[in-house]
Amino acid sequence: MNYLKNIKLTNNITLINKPFKKKEYYHFLKTSDLSLVVAEIKKNVFVLVSQKRIPVNKINYEFPSGMIDKGENSISAACREFYEETGYKILGRPKKLFTINCEPGRLTTKIYCYYSNRIIKKKRT
Repeated sequence: MNYLKNIKLTNNITLINKPFKKKEYYHFLKTSDLSLVVAEIKKNVFVLVSQKRIPVNKINYEFPSGMIDKGENSISAACREFYEETGYKILGRPKKLFTINCEPGRLTTKIYCYYSNRIIKKKRT
């Protein structure tokens, strides 16, 4: 069997070609983990961001989230990404809700989900 090489597509994405059964391969993407924040401004009112998502070719409304940088922990990434995307700072430590593998059949990405109802608008420096 000729082995297919793994292909590094970007700094954060590698196509893995893993031998699977006889003369077959299982293909999946090794991707960065993400942190996400569900922030409640007041009872049942949440912070969302809108972003153009190329794969679905539309504007998507979603909770602020982003990649966990190398050497960074998930809670720091959650707070950093939340501020970068919204201009709001999280006061104190957000509560961890859960961790999920969003597409375990094709992606290695884990999403660490946090909650906070203590946020404040900060001026960007």
